[in-house]
Amino acid sequence: MLSLRNKNQFASAAKISPKQIDELIRLEDEFGCTINQKCGLQQLIDKGKAYTAITEELADLAIGYDYNLPIIIPESESWILPAGAFGESCGPS
Repeated sequence: MLSLRNKNQFASAAKISPKQIDELIRLEDEFGCTINQKCGLQQLIDKGKAYTAITEELADLAIGYDYNLPIIIPESESWILPAGAFGESCGPS
Protein backbone atom coordinates (compact mmCIF):
# COMPACT_ATOMS: atom_id res chain seq x y z
CA MET A 1 0.00 0.00 0.00
CA LEU A 2 2.72 2.49 0.85
CA SER A 3 4.34 1.99 -2.54
CA LEU A 4 1.42 3.84 -4.14
CA ARG A 5 2.79 7.13 -5.39
CA ASN A 6 0.11 9.48 -6.55
CA LYS A 7 -3.40 10.77 -6.12
CA ASN A 8 -4.90 8.58 -8.86
CA GLN A 9 -3.33 5.44 -7.44
CA PHE A 10 -4.66 6.25 -3.98
CA ALA A 11 -8.11 7.11 -5.40
CA SER A 12 -8.09 3.74 -7.18
CA ALA A 13 -7.04 1.93 -4.00
CA ALA A 14 -9.86 3.68 -2.12
CA LYS A 15 -12.35 2.49 -4.73
CA ILE A 16 -11.11 -1.10 -4.44
CA SER A 17 -10.44 -1.28 -0.68
CA PRO A 18 -12.39 1.44 1.14
CA LYS A 19 -12.17 -0.24 4.57
CA GLN A 20 -8.38 -0.44 4.39
CA ILE A 21 -8.13 3.19 3.28
CA ASP A 22 -10.43 4.25 6.13
CA GLU A 23 -8.10 2.45 8.54
CA LEU A 24 -5.06 4.26 7.12
CA ILE A 25 -6.84 7.61 7.44
CA ARG A 26 -7.75 6.75 11.03
CA LEU A 27 -4.11 5.88 11.76
CA GLU A 28 -2.95 9.17 10.24
CA ASP A 29 -5.30 10.97 12.61
CA GLU A 30 -4.27 8.84 15.60
CA PHE A 31 -0.54 9.32 15.10
CA GLY A 32 -0.71 12.90 13.85
CA CYS A 33 1.36 12.26 10.74
CA THR A 34 0.56 11.53 7.12
CA ILE A 35 1.75 9.10 4.48
CA ASN A 36 2.23 11.97 2.05
CA GLN A 37 4.34 14.90 3.24
CA LYS A 38 2.16 17.51 1.49
CA CYS A 39 -1.34 16.49 2.63
CA GLY A 40 -3.43 13.89 4.39
CA LEU A 41 -4.52 10.72 2.67
CA GLN A 42 -8.17 11.79 2.35
CA GLN A 43 -7.13 15.05 0.69
CA LEU A 44 -4.86 13.13 -1.68
CA ILE A 45 -7.69 10.75 -2.59
CA ASP A 46 -10.09 13.65 -3.10
CA LYS A 47 -7.65 15.24 -5.58
CA GLY A 48 -7.33 12.02 -7.59
CA LYS A 49 -9.52 10.09 -9.97
CA ALA A 50 -9.89 6.32 -9.79
CA TYR A 51 -8.86 4.48 -12.93
CA THR A 52 -11.83 3.94 -15.23
CA ALA A 53 -10.78 0.36 -15.97
CA ILE A 54 -11.68 -0.71 -12.43
CA THR A 55 -14.83 -2.80 -12.52
CA GLU A 56 -16.60 -4.52 -9.64
CA GLU A 57 -15.38 -7.87 -10.96
CA LEU A 58 -11.75 -6.69 -11.12
CA ALA A 59 -11.99 -5.12 -7.67
CA ASP A 60 -13.35 -8.38 -6.23
CA LEU A 61 -10.54 -10.27 -7.93
CA ALA A 62 -7.93 -7.84 -6.56
CA ILE A 63 -9.04 -8.16 -2.94
CA GLY A 64 -10.08 -11.80 -3.03
CA TYR A 65 -8.19 -14.76 -1.66
CA ASP A 66 -9.08 -17.15 -4.48
CA TYR A 67 -8.25 -16.87 -8.17
CA ASN A 68 -10.63 -18.91 -10.28
CA LEU A 69 -10.05 -17.51 -13.75
CA PRO A 70 -8.10 -19.33 -16.47
CA ILE A 71 -4.35 -18.79 -16.45
CA ILE A 72 -3.74 -19.92 -20.03
CA ILE A 73 -4.90 -17.69 -22.85
CA PRO A 74 -6.42 -19.53 -25.81
CA GLU A 75 -4.50 -19.10 -29.07
CA SER A 76 -7.52 -17.33 -30.54
CA GLU A 77 -7.15 -14.47 -28.02
CA SER A 78 -4.33 -12.00 -27.67
CA TRP A 79 -2.70 -10.76 -24.48
CA ILE A 80 -4.02 -7.40 -23.27
CA LEU A 81 -1.96 -5.44 -20.79
CA PRO A 82 -3.84 -4.77 -17.56
CA ALA A 83 -4.71 -1.19 -16.68
CA GLY A 84 -1.81 0.53 -14.99
CA ALA A 85 0.72 -2.07 -16.12
CA PHE A 86 3.23 0.66 -16.83
CA GLY A 87 2.01 3.30 -14.42
CA GLU A 88 0.34 6.32 -15.89
CA SER A 89 2.76 6.86 -18.73
CA CYS A 90 1.21 4.29 -21.10
CA GLY A 91 -1.24 1.45 -21.33
CA PRO A 92 -4.97 1.45 -20.68
CA SER A 93 -6.24 3.52 -17.79
